[in-house]
Amino acid sequence: MWRLLKQTGIAPPETTGPEADDTMPHSVGVGFTDVGTGHPGTKSSDFPTQVFLRWREDFYERMRAHMRAASESIGCSCGSCGAPALVAFSGKRHYMELLNAGRRGKSKIPKVEIGVQPANLLPPGWPFPASTQVIVCCSTSGASPMTAAERLAPYQDLASKLAGVPWPRADLPRCKVKEAAG
Repeated sequence: MWRLLKQTGIAPPETTGPEADDTMPHSVGVGFTDVGTGHPGTKSSDFPTQVFLRWREDFYERMRAHMRAASESIGCSCGSCGAPALVAFSGKRHYMELLNAGRRGKSKIPKVEIGVQPANLLPPGWPFPASTQVIVCCSTSGASPMTAAERLAPYQDLASKLAGVPWPRADLPRCKVKEAAG
């Protein structure tokens, strides 16, 4: 993963690995987490749907807590102005499990495409506002059946989208702008 992130410019060139989890949010505005944080394993097929369902609410609560803290840090009173501009999933499985939570049989969504996901098709209980773009990238695993170029392309697209998000973000809280205008 780290090689792809450095190659695309998402991670700074001096990044050597997971230690950047602690530095990149402040230095370049990019943070990392897992749906199942604290549960070792890199092969998502090792975790059945029931496990993802148990992880889901904890994941959503971590995301809501991050958004609250980011909102408070900029003086937001509505609680959502600190939402991330983008959320990217590395691999389809985690996103598909969130998207299909509570769905059964034919109501399950059979697949998602790599790239930006439609704002009207987000997982139930999704913790971020519709203004947060959701992007699904392919797995970074070399075991995935694809060429290096196919694996790199979604991350290049993600890097382009991230380049369009100024960092540090200088946004005024949207709720304060509305209050002042109203």
